[in-house]
Amino acid sequence: MGGQPAIIWNPYVAGYFDNPYQHLGQCREENPVQKGVHGSWILFRHNDCYDLLRSPVAKVSELSNYFREKEPAIFKSGGCPYLSRGTSKWAMYLNGEEHKQVRKVMVKAFKQFDLPTILQESVAEVNRLFRDEKEFDLVNYCANFIYQVIRRLYSFPDHYSFEEVKQYSNMVARSQDLFVPKQVYQSINDWFLKGNELFSALPEHADATSYKSQLAILGTQAGASYSEEDLLSIMSVSVMAAFETSKDSLSMALLEILGNTDKIDEVLSADSAAMGVAIEELFRFTAPLQYTIRVTGEPMMVGDQFIPENSKVFLC
Repeated sequence: MGGQPAIIWNPYVAGYFDNPYQHLGQCREENPVQKGVHGSWILFRHNDCYDLLRSPVAKVSELSNYFREKEPAIFKSGGCPYLSRGTSKWAMYLNGEEHKQVRKVMVKAFKQFDLPTILQESVAEVNRLFRDEKEFDLVNYCANFIYQVIRRLYSFPDHYSFEEVKQYSNMVARSQDLFVPKQVYQSINDWFLKGNELFSALPEHADATSYKSQLAILGTQAGASYSEEDLLSIMSVSVMAAFETSKDSLSMALLEILGNTDKIDEVLSADSAAMGVAIEELFRFTAPLQYTIRVTGEPMMVGDQFIPENSKVFLC
């Protein structure tokens, strides 16, 4: 008689987004190195993931190139393919000097802002919006806070509504999902184009302090000379990362704190050093909601499994 089939990682299993740790823990203990149906690999042990993250020859999976290959099939019946161009400057999917350059420009652009003031204004505004609520959705509260931050960073006009920006962010984020149907890709493409309309209405030099203006200025200083299309791609990933990743991390962190009065007291009494440690731990706590992809630069053995060169590996 055969035993039970080995557990397979499935981020869509019931309850995963409420508590991913049980499923991930079971994968780590029972089947820590898995090969997916499309030939990709999934690693669950910390040491295995660490080795690949620190490998000098491993690369990230280039999303824009993936879409460039897939677009002829996705848009066979017409349309304006923009998935590849829309993701062309997403830093987390770039390798080598291009990755370093885009990341450096983005970080420098954010450093031009008075972030403490922006954060204070955003907290005050989101608290005003929720002031009369007897109860509220914590995720919605955090999403509104992130919206208040990015509308100040990106100089969004008042008619760029919270719901519109949130839906845009959610749809372009889905471009990274696994097993996306063709029709959904087409809808994502439409939202990329809609985002271009939103961001194109923010002229580079209309406000020299805006994020878009800083990207253009700093890109030129770095020798990149970003085109309008490049700027739109960087804007899209900046909005998406803020809304999706930051919102999820903030929601999970606040829920963990607010659910325990001792933790509330610890946070309120913490100095800057203790707060830094707490924030780092909270980031680690929320990490299982996300995964990272690497492409092997050479053949490797993980446990008793041989992973060939140029294999796509999901690190969970």
